[in-house]
Amino acid sequence: MDSEEGLMLVNRLLYPGLGRNLDKVQTLIIRELWHEPRKTYLQISTANSYTEQYIREIGSDLWRRLSEVLDSPVSKQNFQSVLEQYQRSQHSLFELCTSSENIKWTEIDETRWVGRKDLVKTLVQALQSDCRILSLVGIAGIGKTALATKIQSELEEIGVISESNTLVLNSGSSVFELIIHAILGEQALRDEKLKQDHSLLLNIMIAKLSSEPRLLILDMVENVLEVDNIGRHQFKELSFSNFLAQMVWAENMPSRLIMTSQDQTPVIAEGRYPGRIYSKELGGLTEPEALSLFEAWGVQPHDEFELRYLKQIIKYYEGHPLALKVIGGEISESPYYQDILAHQNDYSDQILTTKMLDRHSVNLVDLVRTRIEHSLIRLQESHPLAHQLLCMGSEEEEGAERKAWLFLISEFSVEKQNLAFHILQRRYLLEEKRMASHKVFYRLHSLVRSVASEQLKHLARLPLDS
Repeated sequence: MDSEEGLMLVNRLLYPGLGRNLDKVQTLIIRELWHEPRKTYLQISTANSYTEQYIREIGSDLWRRLSEVLDSPVSKQNFQSVLEQYQRSQHSLFELCTSSENIKWTEIDETRWVGRKDLVKTLVQALQSDCRILSLVGIAGIGKTALATKIQSELEEIGVISESNTLVLNSGSSVFELIIHAILGEQALRDEKLKQDHSLLLNIMIAKLSSEPRLLILDMVENVLEVDNIGRHQFKELSFSNFLAQMVWAENMPSRLIMTSQDQTPVIAEGRYPGRIYSKELGGLTEPEALSLFEAWGVQPHDEFELRYLKQIIKYYEGHPLALKVIGGEISESPYYQDILAHQNDYSDQILTTKMLDRHSVNLVDLVRTRIEHSLIRLQESHPLAHQLLCMGSEEEEGAERKAWLFLISEFSVEKQNLAFHILQRRYLLEEKRMASHKVFYRLHSLVRSVASEQLKHLARLPLDS
């Protein structure tokens, strides 16, 4: 086992399911000690401009976590031998696993899938026809992953695909390497010839996808995007962008790829062959669909009062599937046990009279707010002015015209104003509402507005040179 194989093994042990990767410092420690086991933390820190205490803390945490996973003492001195021993012990098990059916990391509860039947049918037909790459986009929790998985099950049922893989991405992911692993297996990542010749590797991958109908689902693609100087999203990895282009350009391509993203996905293959690429922005469930979702959770109104309360919830959360699933699950379980009026007595005034998400049920805060907060943190880190504009605009519940939004940051240059506004649009944080007066209003989804309004209280205005 070499250092790169060791890194891959540690990554699988600490972050199973390809959902995360080792960070830069963890990777540095393993590589440095792999080649020179007697190297001290002081030597590593000095050579790489870190403090000794920081390197020591990260290293100690690594060994502690590996000890827990492997149920065996792991230290700076023995981690390499422990990993090699583990790999040998798992070899026969690995052979059995690789010959079994593909494991799906994202599953949906078919008994609680409601609505969007026409949309599923349309997208499945598109993928059976000329569409090769489908992007499902929208705000956090709107149901992109569940829809992708539903489409996957439909394609498998009618026999359109022979194999499928779901890859969950994060900011440290190498998408191209994950796809190589999914299509060609782990051996391809260690092949020195392929490492040095990406063109050959890409040709082999496209040939493989052309020879058998496979489905790749890339979940959370927003984590592997970056923004250029005019606010457009680009893929961080050129190799991944080239892979997508080759999928589109190939003369014969029975395989399909679905991407889910909170952000607008980049232009693929220079916009050629538009019929082979399709993007669908998801909105909330309709009222009948949302009522069906409640029914799937065993929440059925017995009179007009209970029905009115459920409709109020649906309206307030604008059919947001995750929020409605959380509320439906709460009403169906302890302490309410499907007693809709008991839930209403606890939360009606708060749900219907306040904008603040954190004053609602604890589960709603934990499951829904966390996702939306993560989206806004990403926005603040990458584009502070766009985040400031979003928070300031959260005070307009009904929305406002574009010029009114830009007026909120009028102290900045016109170029910076436009860029901030375009970024919010490309991240699907602004919803368009056409008015009868031939005007377009831009507003925030109630859940986004709730989180942004809270963040506004702690927002420090940016200086003009930002």
